[in-house]
Amino acid sequence: MKKIRRWSPYDQDSCTLESKGGTPYGIGAHPAINAAPGAWNLLWLTFTPLDSIASFCGELHTYPVSVEPLAICVGASLQLTKYKGNITTYGALALELMPVKFIEIVKEDPKFLLLVYYGENWLNVAHKRAKDYDARPKNVIQFPSRRVQ
Repeated sequence: MKKIRRWSPYDQDSCTLESKGGTPYGIGAHPAINAAPGAWNLLWLTFTPLDSIASFCGELHTYPVSVEPLAICVGASLQLTKYKGNITTYGALALELMPVKFIEIVKEDPKFLLLVYYGENWLNVAHKRAKDYDARPKNVIQFPSRRVQ
């Protein structure tokens, strides 16, 4: 079995709060993210404020439940592509590959949704985020989940 990679130092639960009734609330609880494997990695690669959302302190009604790039990241994660002779999705590749390798592959596909939608700006942001990932010490445990009431 291949190792599943999470590029963000925060998992989806870190971007999820619970209402007083116990209902999950926030970007991490968005059903589209759960339905699209690899979308969380693409959202982290695309949306730099995601890291600050994980450390949110404030009123529940001001907590972000969706962000503009979420839908396009979900769509891009479900896009089919050919890799090493096999048909797969970009989301599956985002779970398997390091971010730099992933970017090398998608920048060659003129139909990759994040490139179509954001163009060269996406590549610039993604390259910076990939460098951030590579610079992170690998012997440090990633941040734990935090669901608070």
